[in-house]
Amino acid sequence: MRKPEPRIYEYAMAEVQRVWRDSGREAVEAGLRPEDVLFLDDIGANLRAAREMGWRTIKVGLGESREAVRELERVMGVVLVEEKGRL
Repeated sequence: MRKPEPRIYEYAMAEVQRVWRDSGREAVEAGLRPEDVLFLDDIGANLRAAREMGWRTIKVGLGESREAVRELERVMGVVLVEEKGRL
């Protein structure tokens, strides 16, 4: 399997759900859904396939990792890099 074949995304989702169940968190929180997944990649076809699975996506363009981290911070609602650490 390899991206962007749908089987790889289905496999990855099943594995994430398995780990979630095995962690015991499912007893206190609802199970993971596709929209709970945030997938980062630099290739549009891979991102499209992930969105078709219901995943959220962020494109990480070549040389644009800072922008991708800022988008990740925005989407997740957390600060990953302190402002003074930004270049």
